[in-house]
Amino acid sequence: MNSKSKKLLIIALVAMLVVAFSSQLLAHEIILDFPQQVESGEEVEIEFTFGHFPDYFDYEHGFFDTMEDGELMVVSEDGEVTELDFTKGTDTYTATFTPAEEGVYWIAFNGSRGVLDRTDGGGGMQLRYYDAKAPLIVGDASEVTIAETPLEVELVKEDSTTLYEGDQIALQLSYLGEKVSEQDVTVVTPSEQVRELTTDAQGKIEVDFDEEGRWFIHMSNLTDEDRSGEDYAENSEEIIEYDRVRYNFALYLDVEEEPGFFQRLFN
Repeated sequence: MNSKSKKLLIIALVAMLVVAFSSQLLAHEIILDFPQQVESGEEVEIEFTFGHFPDYFDYEHGFFDTMEDGELMVVSEDGEVTELDFTKGTDTYTATFTPAEEGVYWIAFNGSRGVLDRTDGGGGMQLRYYDAKAPLIVGDASEVTIAETPLEVELVKEDSTTLYEGDQIALQLSYLGEKVSEQDVTVVTPSEQVRELTTDAQGKIEVDFDEEGRWFIHMSNLTDEDRSGEDYAENSEEIIEYDRVRYNFALYLDVEEEPGFFQRLFN
């Protein structure tokens, strides 16, 4: 093997290691995918699966099969919740929704992985939830409220905001309606740069949307050690006790290119 071939092999091996490392950097999450800007009366196809953002689908994981027991819902601006039926495919689940009116809807998924035994690592007996949400903007709405849904863990922004490249947005993390401080949150840009943030005393993080495209905001380990009970063990019909509840939450936001002068003038 000549020196040029050796260099190419080394580069390829390094690239493979980088990809492998980056796929392990984040915990598994719900990947929720659909076009976030549509017109009223337009049928929207919604896909969701288990894996790593943006396109690593771990459909061989045991949780993928049990996701069919989860809930997929649409939340309208007035808080009305509509549950959606969905179909299991080879590597994703799919559903459709046709908004009849303009406005901002929220698509949310909630699923339980069951009780996981993590006592050997000091993590106790965990009832594990995996949740995700994303907005569906119908019509010409230029601003959205990052609203609450029935999920127990939420990232919200009560005031309306644009989702344009260059915007900075403060998001508040809450659990059962209470602010969550000192919680680690991971932000992944459309170019897959990973940024680690921590909520402040008010449960807030500041996100700089400096790229257009789909942003992934992820919280993987919010744990409530004061909740206990009984539920199904992971991938089992056995009912066992848990001594804490742990949440994995994902928020997906499409950020548009910053509007030009004439767009701002006539909007």
